[in-house]
This record gives sequence, C-alpha cells and structure tokens, in this order.
Amino acid sequence: MTRIIAILLACVPLCGCAGSIVGDAIAGPERLAQADDSYCRSIGLQLGTADYANCRERQTDRRGAHHAMGAAMIVRGAEIAGGR
Repeated sequence: MTRIIAILLACVPLCGCAGSIVGDAIAGPERLAQADDSYCRSIGLQLGTADYANCRERQTDRRGAHHAMGAAMIVRGAEIAGGR
C-alpha cells in the first residue's frame, strides 16, 4: 500500500496541469511563448528591449527549473516505491 501511495505522489508533477511537464508539452512551444510574452508585457516591458529579453529568458529558466524539480520528484518517488 505504501508503494502505491509513493507512486501516486511521484506522478503528481506529471498531471496535465498548466506548468507541469505534460501540461507544457501539450500546450506546445508557441503557446508557452505567447504566455511568456503576455507576462512580460503585462509588467510593462516592451518587445525589443533588453529588459523584455531578460524577462523572457527568466521565464524559460523558471519553467526549466520547475520541470527539473518535477522530474526529480518522480525519480525520488520511484526510488521510494522500489524500496531504496
């Protein structure tokens, strides 16, 4: 029973929610770029400026870090489920 719970908890980051690995894959790069553009513009940055480019880069980096954390949680859950 404990293994089943560990596996289920490990899979939470894979759900199809926005911001998840699967959710972002379903959305596709164009949709993610639109979301990043909307965010950066919403905080007053203008396309073509260094601040806008930095904002877009930070959004990409933040997403990558979030995905890496989710993947690490999955690996750790699998290790727990496997008795390691």
